[in-house]
Amino acid sequence: MPAMITKRHRLDDTSNDSLKALAANGTSPQDMIALLFSQRCAIAAAIVAIRASYGMTLAEAKRLVAANEHYAAVHDANLPLHDALARHAGEGGA
Repeated sequence: MPAMITKRHRLDDTSNDSLKALAANGTSPQDMIALLFSQRCAIAAAIVAIRASYGMTLAEAKRLVAANEHYAAVHDANLPLHDALARHAGEGGA
């Protein structure tokens, strides 16, 4: 039986402000990632939220979210597309 695909969402400004407040009050990045996942937040939006909430670079936030147990499967599923896009860009495409 195929896995069910569920719709993920982006965060609005109010949500981002709430996440920044949680971070300021001591919520760890790992707990924040778990919260974002439980709220059905898309991986790209989670990366942006972690970056904004903790003042990380984009690369740091991406590594942290992609390595998290909640988003690891999403990250791994996206690797073939990422690699294909990188090859295409390297060939002068896009």
